[in-house]
Amino acid sequence: MKNIIKVFVLMSILVSTSGYGSATIGLGWVSCSSWTNNRSRDTLKSAQFESWVLGFLTGAIAYGTWDKDLLNGNSVVDVIGWVDTYCRTNPLNDITDASTALVGVLKG
Repeated sequence: MKNIIKVFVLMSILVSTSGYGSATIGLGWVSCSSWTNNRSRDTLKSAQFESWVLGFLTGAIAYGTWDKDLLNGNSVVDVIGWVDTYCRTNPLNDITDASTALVGVLKG
């Protein structure tokens, strides 16, 4: 029974429902202020947050219906820099918001 409770608690932490009507799995619920704070200190959490964003973008590229190269020559440094700027400007949003906005910008 304790294991079932642990699994339930873990799942409730890892999955949150965003304003998009879908579940965010993993670190997408992390606030932009937390992103900015951890990025400025180059922490392990920062690397985890960056990996989540890159995974989100990879999923968008793999499963989107784009008629062009979504990255359009942008590097990982460019992508993370864009999220840095977004999060400094929108500290109350989360990194799902930042990632979704990034895909919108890249789509053009």
